[in-house]
Amino acid sequence: MIKKYFALSLISASLLAVGCSSDDDDEGDMGGGTTGATTGGGQVTASVLPDGAEYMASAETTLNLLELASSVDDLSTLVSTVANNCDDLAAALADADARLTVFAPSNAAFADAAVTAALAVDDVDVCDVVAGHVINNSVASATDLSSQVGTSFTTLAGTTVAIAQADDGGLTIGGAGVVGADNFATNGVAHVIDTVLLPASAGGSDGGEPGGEDGGEPGGDDGGETTGGGTGAGGGELGASLTAVQTAGNTEFVQLWQTASLGLALDDNAWTVFAPSNDGIDDGVFATVNADQASAFNLLNGHIITSGALDSDALDALSTVTVNNGTEYAVGNDDGVITVNGLSVTQIGITGNATVYSIDGVLQ
Repeated sequence: MIKKYFALSLISASLLAVGCSSDDDDEGDMGGGTTGATTGGGQVTASVLPDGAEYMASAETTLNLLELASSVDDLSTLVSTVANNCDDLAAALADADARLTVFAPSNAAFADAAVTAALAVDDVDVCDVVAGHVINNSVASATDLSSQVGTSFTTLAGTTVAIAQADDGGLTIGGAGVVGADNFATNGVAHVIDTVLLPASAGGSDGGEPGGEDGGEPGGDDGGETTGGGTGAGGGELGASLTAVQTAGNTEFVQLWQTASLGLALDDNAWTVFAPSNDGIDDGVFATVNADQASAFNLLNGHIITSGALDSDALDALSTVTVNNGTEYAVGNDDGVITVNGLSVTQIGITGNATVYSIDGVLQ
């Protein structure tokens, strides 16, 4: 199975279907501040949520849930993930007869390094993760959900998610803060959340730490310990694929990969990766980005396609590509040399599942 990251695009945006009888605030806030952690614990009772059959969208509400999410830049990772990988779920979000509540993780939620590592494990199905954010046949407003604090609901994926109240009084869903509530669509409602809800099998809160296929922890800022290959700049062992990239001369890319704690993802995943050459990365930019795990991850996330490993023939046949952060770039051919966003790319031979290209600059 191709390991998915996120970028979203409904990529694992948290979806949840519950019920609501009215939507007076149709143009709800898709942004907003972050709430704190959940409080309390112990056993919770089943949530009592409105019947979806009672939901009637207002005349001003014209977009379905998929269209609504697609119109919000900060949900691009969620949308692209669902649209590219989860046909049944995409159809449900666009279904006029569906009645759903969706908890949609922001792009920043998908960019979290722990989420990336968890979604990269072989036996984790990104569509199951996304389904773990959806409850069918109910449309629940923030008021409806707040009235059920201390209870839990069952998602389409069969996972149980608790409704709680943060220390600051804000609403949390499975520990995720609701940062943009009551965005009503013709077939349901979306609430933006600040964390991806991971099941225990993917390293969620009721499971262990996210890690690789052996359940181990991803490497830290020093590159972490991996298997096979050479030694990275941070002192950790590289896998075979990163070793090949380092041998090709893209050593700064390898350092960024280690700083982002992406481990053996190149060996294990059928991804397409554009690795900026050393000359293509400004020295000041490299120093700044390489000093911080989140910054390194965000840069790399804009150079990865998780939907498949495109060889040179497949890449050359495309007019555009969309990378994991949702940005679309033009693909061209300059006298036999493939270009992405006007930058020349050259395939690097590796033995892992990914296809890696050296690219003459940073995609931005």
